[in-house]
Amino acid sequence: MDMEKLAAALEAAEEVNGFPELTNADLLENRIRHNVAVAIRKRRRVLKMSQQELAERMGISQPMISQWESGDYNFTISALAQISEILGLDLKVDMSVKADPSKGFQNQSPADNDDWNIIQFISEAA
Repeated sequence: MDMEKLAAALEAAEEVNGFPELTNADLLENRIRHNVAVAIRKRRRVLKMSQQELAERMGISQPMISQWESGDYNFTISALAQISEILGLDLKVDMSVKADPSKGFQNQSPADNDDWNIIQFISEAA
């Protein structure tokens, strides 16, 4: 689901259910969590590593790996660094401003602004 559809769905749910309005920062956080989860899952599978094997190498439980890969975890920078080292990925954090800062993220879609992908894992093999 793209971010515009997600934002529209959340607005509709807010009107019906009285949910608090999500900010652009909330949407961006969810997008980053999703991107990190997908990158971890894809790389682990490329390496033919089970969740249990990754958990053992990380010194954590397998359910934690499952939580990571579901996008339901707020990573620390140190955890991301450890994950990237174990999975053989480069970790890139880019917070440069490419759009008009006075507009924030409003009325911008991921296709219009590369900064939506602030955190990326880059495979060393790529």
